[in-house]
This record gives sequence, structure tokens and C-alpha cells, in this order.
Amino acid sequence: MNAIPRPGTKRSTFRFESPSNHPPGPIAALAAPLPPHTPSPKNTVSHTPSDEVSTSDLTTWIRPFATAVVATGLLGALVALRPDLMMVERVEFVGNDRASAASLRHLVDVRNGTTMWGSDLGQAETGAVQHPWVRSAQAGRKWPSTIVIEVVEYEPVAVAQWDGLRYVDKDGTLFLGSRTDDLDYPVITGIDDDLERAHPGLPPLAIRDALSLLESLDSQGLVARSEVSGIDFSRTRGFTLRLESGAELLFGLDSLEHQVERLSMLVEHQGIDLFTPVLVDLGPKRVAIVRPISPAVKPASL
Repeated sequence: MNAIPRPGTKRSTFRFESPSNHPPGPIAALAAPLPPHTPSPKNTVSHTPSDEVSTSDLTTWIRPFATAVVATGLLGALVALRPDLMMVERVEFVGNDRASAASLRHLVDVRNGTTMWGSDLGQAETGAVQHPWVRSAQAGRKWPSTIVIEVVEYEPVAVAQWDGLRYVDKDGTLFLGSRTDDLDYPVITGIDDDLERAHPGLPPLAIRDALSLLESLDSQGLVARSEVSGIDFSRTRGFTLRLESGAELLFGLDSLEHQVERLSMLVEHQGIDLFTPVLVDLGPKRVAIVRPISPAVKPASL
């Protein structure tokens, strides 16, 4: 028998036990635990783990939904109470070097009073690529009030003398007339309208081959790109590279990579010095012609 403590008093437990040989009374017999009940097979219902949905599973599904609802509600309240906060207040440009922010802003033309929701990102991208130095553009929103436009500019690696002097991008694209104060690039000559009319598609291919030749010579440590002053193209002879040292390197039209390997062998095993006035003709398939270039003789003054 357990004593029931009064509120506010210290609880103590007392246990009374009957002798083991004393038969239980009627109340004890009624209070004795019943034997376990075994349900009949027809009333048995089996449960598999997949039938049970835990509280953590429900929380996993409900939490993102609740977060989205709350965020939507807050944004809706912000738009309703302060629509001025949803106006475009700034246009930022990322990745521009040659293209000034002022010129890009003029081309993008995001008008005053444009809302963040109403800004046309596609039109902004189209406007940015109108700049002659911009290859591509991607626009996005930075909340609450900024449009960000990331631009990729052309990278000039040469100048082509075709319809004036024009910059050549690393993939062979001609994109802009070069400035007179920015001509420190190899000049590709021999490309003109006559060649294009006679052989449509040949000028772009010749320009790409010229750039590939420059890259191969530079990557193998034979001739740095900055050491090349010009590349002349001929549809019958191939490419002639003129170096700052006065040397000239002649390459045929076919197998440019193989000819670069032959030049590497000449420099490594034959001691050919490309930093002296020397002519190296790699056009013949079986031999390479190497000879010094005599300096031009100036006429005697009278």
C-alpha cells in the first residue's frame, strides 16, 4: 500500500508485503495481471515500416513549403507597402575592361522608373553586345534594386590587314578597326577581298591557321608571340613569319604542326639561332633550307 503525499510535503514510499503462504483475497485476485491476449489470425493486421510516417519525415516536407510561403508573403507585403524599393536604382557591369561602364550603360538603356520585375534582361544583353569590344553578355537581378550585367570581351592577339587594320580575336574573329596607339600585335597580311572572291571561306581559315602557328611556336618555347612582327599569307607558298630579330620562317600550307617539330629539331640539334638574321624554309617535305640573311646594303652617299 502506497501512501499519498500531501502537496508541499516530502514524499515517502512505504511497501507492505503479505506472507507468501497467505492466499490472495478477492481484491488481490481481481488486481492480479491477466495473461497476455493472443489475437486470432483473422483479426491480425500486419504493419510494415513503409506504412509508418514519422514526425521527422513530415517536418522534412513541411519546412521548405512553410519557408516558401513565408518568403512569398514577406515579399508581397514589401511590394504592397513599399513599391519604390522594387525600382531599379543601379546597373552594374562585371568583366569589362576595354568597354567603359558609361558606354555600356548607354547601350543597355535601362530607363528611369523601370521596376525590377519589369526589366527586360534579354534586351539588356542585346544592348551590351552592341559594343564593339563585347563578345557576349549575361544579365541578372541582384535584389532589391540592382541589375548586374556580366560581359565577356574580345581578346586581341593579332591585327589583320584586311579592309584596313582590324583586331583579330583568339578564335580568329575580326571585330574592330585597330587604333593607331594600340598596334603591338603581329600583323597578318595577304588577306584581301580578291582572295575571298576567288576562294570563299579561305581567309578565315588562313587567319585561324596563322594564329595556331603562333600558338605552337610560343607554347614550345621556340618563338614568343611578342617576337613576331608579321605573318604574310600566300595561297601558293604558305606562311612567312618575320621576327623582330630579322629572321624569317617559311611554312608550307600542309602539316603545320609537323613543320614546327622540324624547326624544334633544327634549333635543338643543329644549333640554329632564331634571334639572328636567318632564313629557315620548312616548306619542302624532305629537307629544310637554312641560310643567313645578308643585311641590306645602303647606297653610298655622294
